[in-house]
Amino acid sequence: MSKKEKLLLLKDILEAHFEYFPFMSEEKLTDYTECIQTYLKSEDRILQEAALSTCQLFIQNIKGGDLVRKITKNAIRCLSCRDIIESKSIHDFKTCSCCKVSVDGGHDYLQRSYPPGDPSEWYEDLSEWQLVQK
Repeated sequence: MSKKEKLLLLKDILEAHFEYFPFMSEEKLTDYTECIQTYLKSEDRILQEAALSTCQLFIQNIKGGDLVRKITKNAIRCLSCRDIIESKSIHDFKTCSCCKVSVDGGHDYLQRSYPPGDPSEWYEDLSEWQLVQK
């Protein structure tokens, strides 16, 4: 694997794991960092795979714990009229100005209404989540 391929893979992994870092203890974060350093320094493919697998195990242990995704923003952009509509509380049903798409649910659930077809033809999802303790 070339250095460029190695770094691109690491970039993808870190982007996927980034949201879990605040839930790692200082000790686990140090261990995770050491695994990344091992991956970067080693030319041995087996050692590289072991280092990345260990990083993945750290993340799986966090995911298996008491973390849930909490909706922090429930919004969409209508691709017809370009309105951005946001539902801020449960049963806060909002419709865009051209009446093609709607959003509902606030921070409790995501509900979308749109004409028949692929949702990506009608709206862009602008919703955001955050990992929180149960």
